[in-house]
Amino acid sequence: MSHLPVCEDGRLVGLLSERDLRLVLPSPATSLAAHEVHSLLERLTVAEIMTHFPVTIGPHHALTEAASRMLTHHVHALPVTENRRLVGILTRTHLLHAFIRAQAAQPLAA
Repeated sequence: MSHLPVCEDGRLVGLLSERDLRLVLPSPATSLAAHEVHSLLERLTVAEIMTHFPVTIGPHHALTEAASRMLTHHVHALPVTENRRLVGILTRTHLLHAFIRAQAAQPLAA
């Protein structure tokens, strides 16, 4: 999974993505020694690099609404929440699977 929801006291407070991690990793061209990189990363916390207040969606919204939010906000995953409590996560991959299932269920046009 490339997105991890971050919860505190059962409530969603952020989303940690691979992109968030890549942004804090030093470039391969860095002059830092391996132990310096390790020391730097050891001091970082999830709260420092996660996306705060991520775009979310409720469990009863239509998939078209989820796709629209993802496109509008340029995100690849939506935490699914009810009363700020995390109940799931919806990704682009989930949407693509749903699209394929929907297309397979439609009869072929003559």
